[in-house]
Amino acid sequence: METTQPQHGQTILERASRARALSRLHHAWMLTGTNLDDLNGVGRALGRQLLCLHHDQNSLDGCHQCQACRQYDNEAHPDVFELEPDEAGAIKVDSVRTLIGAIGLRPALSQRKVVKIHRIDAMNPAAQNALLK
Repeated sequence: METTQPQHGQTILERASRARALSRLHHAWMLTGTNLDDLNGVGRALGRQLLCLHHDQNSLDGCHQCQACRQYDNEAHPDVFELEPDEAGAIKVDSVRTLIGAIGLRPALSQRKVVKIHRIDAMNPAAQNALLK
């Protein structure tokens, strides 16, 4: 699992791009921090980079032109899943089970899927256990 802590002056996007080029991409990346705007920006760019059909080493956030990038920018990419707290501020086990069912299928457009879990600390214990299993 990767975190946003850069090593040797590299940003998370540079590390992801290099890992993707070397076919050594981690299965999970955890972005943490206090500035939600920065986290959301990095998360969006990383998601686009991972789903881009024409990944270019010089672009750290996708080509912005392929079908996958366009759908991602329009929040209509079929391989992106988001899990957010409900109205009560909690992420419950039913939501996690629905997510697990959806990500168990083949990607529809890209080679991989992107799952964004907003406020993972909002998961109740049953949801945490379901995600781990």
